[in-house]
Amino acid sequence: MSDNPGQGTMGTKLYIAVEGVARVIVHAEKLAYPELEKILTETTTHDSPGGYAEYADTGKRKMNAFPIQLRWEKDETTHAALMAAYVSKEPAVFKAEDPDSTDVINFSAHVQKIGRVVEQEGVLRATVTLQPTGQPS
Repeated sequence: MSDNPGQGTMGTKLYIAVEGVARVIVHAEKLAYPELEKILTETTTHDSPGGYAEYADTGKRKMNAFPIQLRWEKDETTHAALMAAYVSKEPAVFKAEDPDSTDVINFSAHVQKIGRVVEQEGVLRATVTLQPTGQPS
C-alpha cells in the first residue's frame, strides 16, 4: 500500500480550442473526466452456467457524455466558445488535464446541452454537457 494519500484535484483544467489555441475554460466549479466505456453484447444462452448473463466484447469503445459546472459569463472568451460549439454541427477540440499534468486526455466533443441556473442569492451558473466523439489521445 502506498504512503501517498493521493493527488488533490484543485487545479484540474479543461481546455477548449479557440481559434486553434487551447484555452482554459474559466470559472469551472465542478469538472468530471469523461468516463470510458467498453461496449458489450449479451451472449446468454439457455445453457449458460447457473442462468447467469454472459457478455462478449464487441470491440467498440466510447467516451460517455459528462457535465461541467461553471460560474457563467456569456461574454467570457471560453464561455462564448462553448456557445459557438453548441451551435456548430462540428465537434470542438478539448483537453482535460490534472493538476500535475500527468493525466491528460485530448478529445473532440459536441456541446450537447447548456443549462443555466439562477438562484436568488447566487450568481449565474451553467451546467454544460459534453459528448465526446471519436478516439481520445
